[in-house]
This record gives sequence, structure tokens and C-alpha cells, in this order.
Amino acid sequence: MMRITAGTAKGHKLITPKFKGVRPTTEMVKEALFNVLAPYITEATFLDLFAGIGNVGLEALSRGAKKVYFVDNNPKCIRLIKENAIALKFSDNAGIILMDALESIEFFKRKRVDFDIIFMDPPYELDYVSRVVHAVITSNILKEEGILVVQRSKREILTLNNSEGYIYKEKSYGDTILDFVRRSDN
Repeated sequence: MMRITAGTAKGHKLITPKFKGVRPTTEMVKEALFNVLAPYITEATFLDLFAGIGNVGLEALSRGAKKVYFVDNNPKCIRLIKENAIALKFSDNAGIILMDALESIEFFKRKRVDFDIIFMDPPYELDYVSRVVHAVITSNILKEEGILVVQRSKREILTLNNSEGYIYKEKSYGDTILDFVRRSDN
């Protein structure tokens, strides 16, 4: 059972997938994530890349984010995100997009949409992490003071190739690592 852990929708159960291939962020990792993001979430523009069922982005809306864009390339996941957003009455603040993550980065760049917080949780161990992080950094869709959070397996390595001026802090939760990436001058 997945649920919203805090904010206006606290305790609300999310509709979860009845199909394979989705690995929602665990409640323990989600709590740890939002403990770090708490000072930055209110009124934030938030991107949930590889959104799955939208667990993290919906939590962000419940905790005060102004707008959350959900991106996933699975139509079944997009349908669940829409159903959960409607059930939570968050539809007006949710941009739900069926698109590949790398394509969406270019899409947001063209549309000049930038973000206070970007959260990405790509499928583990499929070599997405460093490519997508590099695309986010070079696209400038992360605001100057923004935070990029990468959820990955401890068996994966994050490299910040050609990303001078960026630093990251790594926090470990069992098999899961959260990397908090931001400009070094912040």
C-alpha cells in the first residue's frame, strides 16, 4: 500500500499498479527525501521524471509544491497518475506527460520551463542515471538555486561528466542511494 505521508492529503491511499515493471519509491526513502527537501518544497515547481505512479510528485503537491510535472513513457503509469491526481484533487497543479525522459528535457528546454526541484527515479541498472543527469544539467531546466535528486541503486555510479560547478551529496538507504545535486556556489 502506498500512501501520502504528510501535507494536505496525508494518509490518502494511492491507487497502485496491478502490472509489473513499476518500482515505487518506498515510504522510508520518500520520508528521508522530503526531510531534506522540506525547506524548498513550498511553492516549488517540481519535475517527477520516470514518475511511475506519481508517488513522489503527489507527495510534493500535498506538501505545498505549486506545480508538479509528471513524466513517464508508460501509458498505464500515466493513467494511474491521472487517477491519483483526480482522487487527491490535484489535477489543476499536475502536468502529466507521456514522454521519454530525455525527450521531455528537450521539451521543457524549448518551452522555457525550469524547475526548483527535479526528482528522477530511472529503472535501476539500465545505464540511464549519468546520461539523464548530464542532459538535465546541460539543458539549464534546473533553476540556479535548484536541486536535482537522483534515486539509484547502490550498484550504479553517478558521474557528473562535463558538469563543472555542480556538487552532490549522497545518502544511502539500504539498496537505494539518493544523490542531491546542486550548483557548487549555492
